[in-house]
Amino acid sequence: MSYVKWLLGAVFVVLCTFLGYKFSERYRLRKKFYSGFYAFNKKMIDEISFARNSLPKIIDDFHSEETFHNILQEYKLSLQNGDKLNCEKVWFLSEEEKKETEEFFSLLGKSDAFTQMNFLKTYEGKLKDLSAATAAEEKKFVSMYVKLGVLAGILALILIL
Repeated sequence: MSYVKWLLGAVFVVLCTFLGYKFSERYRLRKKFYSGFYAFNKKMIDEISFARNSLPKIIDDFHSEETFHNILQEYKLSLQNGDKLNCEKVWFLSEEEKKETEEFFSLLGKSDAFTQMNFLKTYEGKLKDLSAATAAEEKKFVSMYVKLGVLAGILALILIL
């Protein structure tokens, strides 16, 4: 009977640790998203300054994490269909962040190079700050959630025994 309790307790420790890891996923995805967003903005500045390639070609040539890459692919489809980008599927961003992302992409490629360059440089500082802030949040909260999951599992183990 004692082995069953230990086995059940071990299952709870693993389960609670996994749940802590899953709860922290939002912070990992936000960090990846904003680091990709910042890198894309920098690439757009470089492309407008020097290469002057078309927007779909820039999107095709840009490689990033899956979280931001999915938004870019949806944006490319919306350009082809003439629709507006919709960020409702991006569950890890707040409503305000979704609106700002949609606003960024709605203004992208809609004006001359000089205006576009000013627009991108304005967003560069903001995206750099958001990238740094989300990296700090990830560092702080991911480990906290995992540790809380382990502690909750140990507590369940103690209560079982």
